[in-house]
Amino acid sequence: MSAKWMLDLVFRCEKLGIVVATFSNITLLYLLAFKASSSYGAYRHLMFAYTIVEIIYSLLSFLSGMVAHSTENTFVIFSLYRGYVERSIAPLFLVDFCGSYFTLLLLLVVHFIYRFFVVCDFKKLVYFNGYYLAFWIVGAVFCGFANGILKFFTFPENERLTNDLREDFMIYYNLTMDQVVYNGPNYYICDQNNKCQTPIADWITMIYLSIGLVFSVLIMCYCGYRCTLKLNKKDPNASIRTADLQKQLMIALVIQSVIPIVLMYIPIFLLFITPMFRLGFDHWQMRLATAVISPPKDQFTRTIHSVIPIVIMYIHINLLFITPMFRLRFGPYVNIAMATVAIYPPVDQFAIIYVIKDFRTTIRDFLNCKKKSVSPTSSVVFVSRWSNKSVY
Repeated sequence: MSAKWMLDLVFRCEKLGIVVATFSNITLLYLLAFKASSSYGAYRHLMFAYTIVEIIYSLLSFLSGMVAHSTENTFVIFSLYRGYVERSIAPLFLVDFCGSYFTLLLLLVVHFIYRFFVVCDFKKLVYFNGYYLAFWIVGAVFCGFANGILKFFTFPENERLTNDLREDFMIYYNLTMDQVVYNGPNYYICDQNNKCQTPIADWITMIYLSIGLVFSVLIMCYCGYRCTLKLNKKDPNASIRTADLQKQLMIALVIQSVIPIVLMYIPIFLLFITPMFRLGFDHWQMRLATAVISPPKDQFTRTIHSVIPIVIMYIHINLLFITPMFRLRFGPYVNIAMATVAIYPPVDQFAIIYVIKDFRTTIRDFLNCKKKSVSPTSSVVFVSRWSNKSVY
């Protein structure tokens, strides 16, 4: 049964993603540069870095044209081979996108650590000043792209895997293996008698990447939970405006984490683990794309809403990683994960613009064609909530 429409779906999502993400990210960069004063502290610089990486992420997603396929023994990410570069280095463009993906997740974790220090351990904010801040950002970029390069060298194309994929690619996509380049682990190497071996290097690498994704979510959940408890307690030394700004930034960060969980984490997690269990989901996994998240109406739902990136970025990706270990098969429908990954950046940035009051007001006034009057108290130095001085 042909599933070429799945590839068309991903390609259209990538085109839509690059257009909308360019607009949303440029808008957010403008707001960060001109509407977010120094009172936002290191958060402003972290958001600058995060937004720039998202632009690169969307660009690489569009240029690579990356799609995926999952069987009971493996999952691969692949793209159409145009012959522009040598075939041996063509998969490097695929892992470049993987590097930007890992970098986004690491920067998101850094955001949560920073917010945890601001709210719960103010003295440690010194580790986000000056060169320390640059270290956090550069370290996230280095580690993210190092993981991508690790995939490039650990999972090269090989004749055995190419032969295993040949029939699937012809049936589902009407493609020969000469028309594609791919990269991915081979969890099981089976002979004609169905006796299988498990390549140790492939397993160790994918377990490491999967644990990294899970651990990053645990850090975000812990920091978010502690911050929520702290913010719910009234601080007699904090002004109303300062407390309000802190809650805005925290809600924005929560949303910024929940969106990746839904759009990026869940689908890739499925892609990772289904082959481990050698299970097949060729037909019913389409239902996984039906989840709908309601806007928050109270503190509890705000907390849930903060998990959006985890659902959009994390769970999909980790399942993508480890399902082949258990021999779960998604076939061509794993491209639902790739489609959600492609549309993550614009969804994420629009949510941030909406939650932060200064940004939302600027956009509203612009749409109403009114000149915004700048109030000296429109923003406050949120670190002042921890001092005995009033901001008024």
